[in-house]
Amino acid sequence: MYISRFIGMRLTMLIANRITFIGVVHHELSHAAFALVTGAEVSNINLFNPNQDTLGSVSITPRGNFVIRSIQLTLSSIAPVITGCISLYLIFNYIFPLSSGVLFNILKVYIFLSILLHMEMSFADIKGAFKGLPVCFSIGFVLVLVLSLTGVISETNYQMIKDLWYGVLTIWKF
Repeated sequence: MYISRFIGMRLTMLIANRITFIGVVHHELSHAAFALVTGAEVSNINLFNPNQDTLGSVSITPRGNFVIRSIQLTLSSIAPVITGCISLYLIFNYIFPLSSGVLFNILKVYIFLSILLHMEMSFADIKGAFKGLPVCFSIGFVLVLVLSLTGVISETNYQMIKDLWYGVLTIWKF
């Protein structure tokens, strides 16, 4: 954390772990929501516990066949990034324009920053996403191929996506 160079690690961790707890709750509820929507079983939700190694956690059990489980793992793992982007977009475009005084503006900025700081993926999130990523990328690749063959997307976009897929496969081999 670069900010710790200026304000110290102790104050940085206080801000990241306790003051912005709304972002932690948003992060964990994102995992749970995507798991439920995709059909996984949510067995445990810990929305905020700053005294442990992690600030919060969600335990899921993927269900269904291999493809469905792969989708559940990947989408529930990357959920905080997706919902974070959506939330920040909505806050910035629909809540920020509302001007209702200084306290409301401080609250808007606080919520915005809390979500922003906690929408990144943890190591456990990245590990979970990688378990289902090959299947998800394959499904996406076939979908893009069909859309390009039917003329819905251009050949240039198809080539770019194909190159991305080959890059992911190359990285996956390591």
